[in-house]
Amino acid sequence: MYWHLDIYCPFLASLGPDQSGHAVRLTLSAGIGAGGVLGGDGLYWAWGAAIVVDLVGSNLATDAGGFKIDRDHFSERHGLFVIIALGESLIITAAGLAGRDWTVNLTLFALLSLAFTFGLWWSYFAGTKDMLDSLFESLSESGVWNVARDSFSMFHYPMLVGIIFVGAVVEEGIVHPEEPLHIEARVALGVGIALFVVGMGLALKRAGGGWHLHRMVTTALIALAIVFIADVDAYVTILMGLAGMIVIGTIEHFLYEGGSPAIEDERMFEISG
Repeated sequence: MYWHLDIYCPFLASLGPDQSGHAVRLTLSAGIGAGGVLGGDGLYWAWGAAIVVDLVGSNLATDAGGFKIDRDHFSERHGLFVIIALGESLIITAAGLAGRDWTVNLTLFALLSLAFTFGLWWSYFAGTKDMLDSLFESLSESGVWNVARDSFSMFHYPMLVGIIFVGAVVEEGIVHPEEPLHIEARVALGVGIALFVVGMGLALKRAGGGWHLHRMVTTALIALAIVFIADVDAYVTILMGLAGMIVIGTIEHFLYEGGSPAIEDERMFEISG
């Protein structure tokens, strides 16, 4: 019963087996199950209700306290969640190629979409995930609850929405590789990148780190370029996103070279006041 919650609601899935925890889990399981039965618009309503219950329940559980978080397990679950979501983007690309004629534009779009997905993975796991784990481990037992709720579960929601946006754009590009992405798709791609990349930066800040301005500035520039540069092939638009991931990854490679930096060093990104 709780396997779904380990994947979809990692915060509440980590709570102890008290009665309130069971009640929230059962409500979430019912919402997830109802979505599968109802289908259509009912699926969105049921999943929306499950998310609301998760968000409200997480706040109530944190205020109540009385549970112990396994920090390694907690962080690992959220990392697995991100891997699963990114994997869905790869599946979308592969499924869209089945039975298609491999034109130059389709091939370039598919290859760049794969590289872009790996770029998103790099922006999360190459250095910042270790940084977040280090900050998480440094917290006191009483201070870990709010950060666990905010940096992981709360900030990971918009990050995963960002991956969904990216996946939708990839699907659009696979279907129509010979056409420029329309404005709605370009906005979705820009917003998706911002939600994922900046979301991780905010998670680090909430855990006690700095602002990571290089992430915010680079993401803003790339998102604006994607939205306002129209009438280019779809693969060129994806290439812009990939370029942003390369810039961010390269900067962080040199910043974090030799492993996760000390927490004190990370505060160089902090804005005073």
